[in-house]
Amino acid sequence: MDIETRLKAAAIGFFILCCALALSFGALQYAVNVANHSSINTNPPLYLYTNTTKKEQLVSIDWGSLYPDDIKNFSFCIWNDHTRNNLTLSMLVTDPQPANLWSYANLSWNQEGTILHPKTYVNTTMSLWIYPNMTGITNFSFNVTISGM
Repeated sequence: MDIETRLKAAAIGFFILCCALALSFGALQYAVNVANHSSINTNPPLYLYTNTTKKEQLVSIDWGSLYPDDIKNFSFCIWNDHTRNNLTLSMLVTDPQPANLWSYANLSWNQEGTILHPKTYVNTTMSLWIYPNMTGITNFSFNVTISGM
């Protein structure tokens, strides 16, 4: 191999190495591990359970490790223990820490406005999306209240 071919090969190798390092640095720069626990509660006659066996009441959600652009789903069930009344479900989220959390994340669920009949349950999924631009937050918390009217 002549010197010109060697120089071209070295230049191409150096370019590939620089691109790989740039991509690695960019990935590491945004790989922020976010720890989160949120309390979740309701008032009778609504009860939250981890599943339909109703053996384990749900009082908090451990979202695990989260990274920018992650979406985590958490499933549970809601039981209407009332004997006569239908309840229309709604969710209220309070006390986000840090206060600007919702600039970097979104919490949604699939049961807003659902009518839950007496002595029945509904399977529920809550989704937490961490926006791709989340920076500077290493842990956060918030409270969720599910109510029925």
